Amino acid sequence: ITVNINQLPPVSAGSDIAYCIGLSDSLHASGASAYTWSPSTGLSSTSGSVVQVSASSNQQYILTGVDLNSCANSDTVLVVVNALPSVDAGPSLSICVGSSTTLSASGGTSYAWSPALGLSTTSTANPVATPANTQTYTVLATDVNGCSNSDSVLVDFFVLPTAGSDTTLCRGDSVMLQVSGGVSFSWLPTAGLTAANIANPLASPSTSTTYTVSITDVHACVTDRQITVAINQLPPVSAGSDIAYCLGASDSLHATGAVSYTWSPASGLNSAVDASVLVNTNLTQDFILTGVDANTCSNKDTVHVTVYALPPANAGLDDSICVGGTASLLASGGVSYLWSPSQGLSDTLVANPVATPQDTAVFHV
Repeated sequence: ITVNINQLPPVSAGSDIAYCIGLSDSLHASGASAYTWSPSTGLSSTSGSVVQVSASSNQQYILTGVDLNSCANSDTVLVVVNALPSVDAGPSLSICVGSSTTLSASGGTSYAWSPALGLSTTSTANPVATPANTQTYTVLATDVNGCSNSDSVLVDFFVLPTAGSDTTLCRGDSVMLQVSGGVSFSWLPTAGLTAANIANPLASPSTSTTYTVSITDVHACVTDRQITVAINQLPPVSAGSDIAYCLGASDSLHATGAVSYTWSPASGLNSAVDASVLVNTNLTQDFILTGVDANTCSNKDTVHVTVYALPPANAGLDDSICVGGTASLLASGGVSYLWSPSQGLSDTLVANPVATPQDTAVFHV
């Protein structure tokens, strides 16, 4: 009897492999015609020359191969599962607007930051960040095993100071400028301000002015804010020229330069709110006119009203004459005279005309 000895198949499970947790790889069998892998943990199949492995921890697999002679042999392969690096992008940061900060990543041997916006570089552990807006940066760090992990850091800005709204004033009025969020202040220009180094100065500029305030906060951040104070000029209110009239007469006052008016005092006027009013006061006095324009700005003017007393007119004593005789009249109290009726008078425009009446007559001067 002849006994033939078949050699065992040269079964190979391949070289040991390593990958990062969460990934997978493949195992390759050779040297036989049929294969069995064990244990089954983490394998896509326990048979076949190529199987996928996704074990979550280190594992040794045994490969059993059988050839055509039904001879079997085995081999082992070690699968190393590398943990991901513990990546830290650093704590969240707050900075002044327009300033920079240095980011600090750890846990890897190489780094890739994103987005690149505002970064001095994207491939170091410590890039300088100068974001224009609040930004979250993510760093992908890779370790010596080629495994990668990521972390993020938020870079935002300290709360910015606030300023009040623009405003409009009538010339001569004032407004309190309002800013908050700082510890020191510097206003420019200083013209029209009660103080240039406080948060809320009173402003009363003579012309429209834009004020700029530099505000320094508790973090030493400096922020500029602007407030515009627009100035409406006062209306050119006029009460007209001074007037004069005789006691018992009247005249008129005329206002211009605004859209509404008030006269004061109202006594002696037929209206206190019309542009043109009739004045018949018996007293010499001033009337104050207040005019308001379309911007609600007001201005004043004064007109002087002089009331003349009546002259003490005196036509003289009554007189008696003979028929055909004459009488010399004599008026006083004025500087010009007018006699009536004119019949029988030598002159009606003198103080002492000669009267030659035909009948008893009454002459008025």
